[in-house]
Amino acid sequence: VSIANASVSLSEAVSVQRLHLNGVVTLSGEPVTITGTIFSNFHTYSGGTYTFNNKLTLANGTSEGDATFSCRYIQGTIYFNGGFVSTASERLTLNGGPVIHFAKVPAVFSRLCVPKATLHFDVAGNQLNRLELSGDAVVHVNVDDPWGNFAWNDYFLMGNGARLLLHGHRASVYPTAILGQESGYSSDCSIETEDDKPAMFVVNAQQTPGNSIRVNKGLDMRGPVTFTLAATSSQTLQWNRSVSLSGDVNVEGGTLELLSDAKLPNVNSVRISGSGKMLLSKRSLTRHCSVYVDSISDLQIAEGVVQRVDALFVNGVRQPDGEYACGAGKMFVRAGSRTASST
Repeated sequence: VSIANASVSLSEAVSVQRLHLNGVVTLSGEPVTITGTIFSNFHTYSGGTYTFNNKLTLANGTSEGDATFSCRYIQGTIYFNGGFVSTASERLTLNGGPVIHFAKVPAVFSRLCVPKATLHFDVAGNQLNRLELSGDAVVHVNVDDPWGNFAWNDYFLMGNGARLLLHGHRASVYPTAILGQESGYSSDCSIETEDDKPAMFVVNAQQTPGNSIRVNKGLDMRGPVTFTLAATSSQTLQWNRSVSLSGDVNVEGGTLELLSDAKLPNVNSVRISGSGKMLLSKRSLTRHCSVYVDSISDLQIAEGVVQRVDALFVNGVRQPDGEYACGAGKMFVRAGSRTASST
């Protein structure tokens, strides 16, 4: 089926082998299912605007052709207002540079790989087992919790210059890996928000107990982004690269371990609560940082390391200036050190 510059309202559900759209096209009414392989049978052309007010289902995967280029013919600007479903177990790869809005009805994906596309999540509760962002991927989060709870069975992967724009919203991922666990993700990426729109990025690993999480790539968090780790007590998130973060760090569960090459150079405060713990292999925090803990034992510092901070609060009570034992290392608290910028 080929449609160009038309509005079509379907009175009954339709299954087609091939769907090619060109120009300005609006589909509404009953659902459409594409039964042919994605590679050769779903085309939207560059420069067009395509609006699906009905549900679109891609029923098959990328068995025809190279999976890396499975969706290079999906181009233009596309609005999925009635629901979008990709049921194939193979990945849906977007590399034709489309601008896609998921709006009004949540989308459902098995595996979404985005090397070259701009995505807007305009509705909460989209379901994804696995999301991979790389290269020229730009993802706009325009609502809180765009991926909902319990949405992840696999993981969230990001690298190679990809950008996640939070626009003042909260986004949670439920990964077994984040930022560079696989080969091919070799460079830094960014999670951003505007200066006047504080946002939150949550790594919620409670659905994958027993798995460790590791950040091997540089992560640039631009703007007031609060990073939150919510994991089980047996899980550890390891950072082995400097993370540019100008918001706060919350460790609500699990262990955040900053390895020898990790720094948090711009963090204002670290809050450790619940079953959360933090391990420092060196002086990774700045002197102007404030630390909030339920117990001083929740912060463990490596032997021979003295971490200087501006303030220490235990159970909400500010502690006097001075030196505190934290594991094998020490914390030195000195009020007024916010004027200093070095670690």
